[in-house]
Amino acid sequence: MRYAAALLLCACVPDPCPFDLSGTWVNASDPSFAYRLRDARGAVEGELAADASVTLRLLRPSLSGSMRAPAASKSGKPCPFDFSLRVTICRAGELQIRAEAAAQLDDDCRRVAPARPDLVEFLWIRRQ
Repeated sequence: MRYAAALLLCACVPDPCPFDLSGTWVNASDPSFAYRLRDARGAVEGELAADASVTLRLLRPSLSGSMRAPAASKSGKPCPFDFSLRVTICRAGELQIRAEAAAQLDDDCRRVAPARPDLVEFLWIRRQ
């Protein structure tokens, strides 16, 4: 019975971002970073408009996930890597993004645990 009640409670939690995020979003401080997003089936997926090798996936309702982008190990070996990404504020036409800016990787492209993640925040605005 408790399990069913917990499932019912979870099903009633509202999505903190009720907007369809499909479309093009640009970094407000550097519009050369534009992202094409598709919002469907409980996830938001997309890519950097200028480089389709940079992809992102955010799961609803938390709108947290990762951005896969080229990175390099300490010795310079190329490594595709999933950097953490999360929408912290969602308003019509604006998304506040908290992202992992860098990660230290070993030569097997595995994360070397940092003392503290290197996080940055960006404001993305919907391009009309």
